[in-house]
Amino acid sequence: MKSTSQTKVSIGKRAADELKEFAVIAAYLYVCFTAILYLKASILKAHGIAFAPFGFAAVKALICAKFVSVGHILHVGERFKSLPLIWPTLYRSLAFLVLLLALNALEEIVVGLMHHRAILDSLA
Repeated sequence: MKSTSQTKVSIGKRAADELKEFAVIAAYLYVCFTAILYLKASILKAHGIAFAPFGFAAVKALICAKFVSVGHILHVGERFKSLPLIWPTLYRSLAFLVLLLALNALEEIVVGLMHHRAILDSLA
């Protein structure tokens, strides 16, 4: 039987590992979202419109990284492991895409409701 100190160490190690994984996912998503925002900013700048909400990329990356962490906890996309590597990879990618789309839509609905907007207006 594990002692209390061993349990605390394992919980602490697990929390540290999950925090590292979260940080890596958030950093990756931040780079992706920032690249997209730079593209949008350059297109708008060409038309004389100022645009620079790069804080949005950081917040969105943190939210999406949390959604991905929830997906890992729920074992999203962990089917077809016995098939060649391409199939479980494609399945997992698609499963996480669907999860992120659904949770982002839910996030927009909640934000819209907080701002007294209709659900369809929030999703638009």
